[in-house]
Amino acid sequence: MRNPWRLVLPVFLVSGLAHAGDDIVVLSGSLRAAEAERFSVPVTSSWQVTVKWLIPEGERVEVGDSIAVFDPGTAEDRLQQAGDGLLDKRHQRASEAASGRLTRMDLELALKRAEVDYRKARIDADVPQDVLRGVDFRRRQLDMETKRRAFEYAQLTLLSHDATTRAKIAGLDIEIAELEQTYESYEQDLDSLNLRATRAGIVVHELHPWMGRKIVEGDRLQPTFPVAQIPDLETLEVEAWAGESEVARLEVGQPVDLILDAYPELRLSGKVVFVASAGERREPWGRASYFRVRHSLDQPDGSYMRPGMSVRCEIHVSKADAQ
Repeated sequence: MRNPWRLVLPVFLVSGLAHAGDDIVVLSGSLRAAEAERFSVPVTSSWQVTVKWLIPEGERVEVGDSIAVFDPGTAEDRLQQAGDGLLDKRHQRASEAASGRLTRMDLELALKRAEVDYRKARIDADVPQDVLRGVDFRRRQLDMETKRRAFEYAQLTLLSHDATTRAKIAGLDIEIAELEQTYESYEQDLDSLNLRATRAGIVVHELHPWMGRKIVEGDRLQPTFPVAQIPDLETLEVEAWAGESEVARLEVGQPVDLILDAYPELRLSGKVVFVASAGERREPWGRASYFRVRHSLDQPDGSYMRPGMSVRCEIHVSKADAQ
């Protein structure tokens, strides 16, 4: 964009939109879309990513087409490592579950044997004392008590095994869930490195934040930096910058003639729709402050208009505003 500048012309040199006694403030601006699908550098674990491929500016894309692809760097390695770790942990869980089932089968068998032994010992111990000799009676009572304790121990052993197995499986499930989350995050990181269109249209590259040019392949960019956009050509407007001396004469509603540098024979009409109340520094233009000014187009035409086209803006202001 050219440095904004001001020029006051006699009214008879401009189009019939001017009224008698009007002056013209001339600003340089460019076409932009008020609405667009915008693409930016994805947020990943890396603080910078490289533009590996970028669709040529002006290309038309359909829904799902790639707009830009970024170098995955170590993202693929991280995804592979996370996948291997997840697979190992799932195998460990399956092994623990299988081992737990086998051990439980052995413990259930031991419990049944202990129960049978206890029942037999209890039957033997139920024989009246007057039928047996005193020594035999006491021996059977002692054997029943021993078998009872063995049966209770087998019950507790099975319960303890079940609790331990459940705790191990629950712990592994937590680890697996965390690994799955990590894997999905890395997978999303990798997928986010391929920007795809969600609407059809013409692709326009964004300006590099430091280089003063459009984004190109090979640029290293930080997350969230704008890369490209698919503008809605029905919402085209003109954005210009006014210096401190010009902005005092501008107000919303003033008519403006708009001449595209690419089509100097055409004179389009519009109005001032926005004048910034606060100035901004524009580094390439020096230390002065400039004010953003936007103009509507009475008849935007996406068949030949493209965002980024340079526009000469001739704003009709009353001479009274110059007083």
